[in-house]
Amino acid sequence: MILRRYRQFAALHAAIVKRYGEKDLPHFPKKRLLGNMNPSLVEKRRRKLENYLTTIATFPGIEDFLAFTTFLVRFISFFPSNLFPALTNSFITATTV
Repeated sequence: MILRRYRQFAALHAAIVKRYGEKDLPHFPKKRLLGNMNPSLVEKRRRKLENYLTTIATFPGIEDFLAFTTFLVRFISFFPSNLFPALTNSFITATTV
């Protein structure tokens, strides 16, 4: 089941770049046109996107950025917390501090 399309992640990234600039942002995974449904590549991209979101979740003031919190709340609500533990914990920490 695909709950977020790559273009949704790309739109979020564009909003984050607009707010924070590109200087301190983590690497955003590129889209592949060929072989993008290969299970090993899908898993690799999932891990890269999780790492990206986990890093973004630590940015100062990110808990007040509506584009990020809306994306993340909808994203996390579909998954068990043990599937993305680092991301879930980072978001909870960022929003409760």
